[in-house]
Amino acid sequence: MSTNEPGRLHGHHSERMLVLVDEAPAIEESFWPPLEAALAGGEARILIAGNPLSPVGYFHECFTRKRANWRLFNVSAFSSPNLSGLTLDALLALSDEQLDYNVAPYLVTRRWTKERYSEWFNGSTENSPLWQSRVLGEFPSSATTALVALSLLEAAQEPAIDDGRSPVDIGCDPAGAGKDLTAVCAVSNGHILAIECYPDAQPEGRVIEFCRRWRDRIRIVRYDSAGIGGFFGNELRRLGYPTTGVNVAQKAKDSERYASQKSERYFALRACFQEGKVRGLDDETLAELSAMNYAVDGSGKLIIEDKATVKSLIGHSPDKAESLMLAMGERHVPIEYTPVSTSTTGRDYSVPGFVPSRSAFYQDGRTLDERAPYMDGQSWEREMDAAPSSILVKSRRFGSRGAW
Repeated sequence: MSTNEPGRLHGHHSERMLVLVDEAPAIEESFWPPLEAALAGGEARILIAGNPLSPVGYFHECFTRKRANWRLFNVSAFSSPNLSGLTLDALLALSDEQLDYNVAPYLVTRRWTKERYSEWFNGSTENSPLWQSRVLGEFPSSATTALVALSLLEAAQEPAIDDGRSPVDIGCDPAGAGKDLTAVCAVSNGHILAIECYPDAQPEGRVIEFCRRWRDRIRIVRYDSAGIGGFFGNELRRLGYPTTGVNVAQKAKDSERYASQKSERYFALRACFQEGKVRGLDDETLAELSAMNYAVDGSGKLIIEDKATVKSLIGHSPDKAESLMLAMGERHVPIEYTPVSTSTTGRDYSVPGFVPSRSAFYQDGRTLDERAPYMDGQSWEREMDAAPSSILVKSRRFGSRGAW
């Protein structure tokens, strides 16, 4: 049967009954009591199966606190007929021809397992949650300090949907020549529309081309302002894009809780995953995020492992994760714009203390009313004196006019 109502599971009884439950970690907790009630009489059995993605929930408890009540089976990729008798070292030593030999090609293959090792193994099983859960069939041992639970990352791999109208936020993590990759990410309503990396020594042209895809919908381009990032910001502003630089090493806005802006923004991104807002996550970004852990420093503040530590685990810099953090790792304060001028030109609109990139308005002829849904206050910080004050701002957070 198929249902999203736990109550419909009650009342199923028989002299002999077998209950089969697949994808167990995805089953809501409210469904398990009526399923257990079905076992109360007769000769009844229940078989549940799933991937060990999360260290919490009913499925996890079957392997821990409630394990005495269950007969447990662990199915590793190495249990497959295709890898039977092979150790990890033996698998890694196979030739290409041997990797393509599979007794049962519809099951997990030798080549897939070796490729996942190169992508997911971070020096030890304990530091490799994807390898541990998706290949070895074990619950991740490091999940309690993981920035984002593996189950949430897996859920975010549902395809992204673009309505073609909603505002787009861009995150850009620039890299210099001979260093890490330059990564850029486009997000709309939590859906990752695209995320790309460029190895070019001068990738600004490709970043501009990336932004051009959503030219009329971009609300903000956030870029890492440290190092060469300032050059990227200047070039994008020159072309009329609304931008704001982010130095993640600087003090957090909530400095009592977070050690830096990087920690603050990554935890904001984490909240988006927890709230089920993220879709379109690709395998590479998932692998980068799954390797990230957090801790509490000596002053009680939350900190994220630095990029060098993550790089030592996964073998490369988490560039895609950084660009996603810049695109999504910020909580917006909803703003209402109330024009008080009767003119329709962009020059007659402004916000006290917050004025967007002027060229974005003056070159394309759009008014602030037309542009406002695609922007946020963070992009207006640097140009407070660009235009006369002729717009009233109401921040829902403070409930006042013109207060920030």
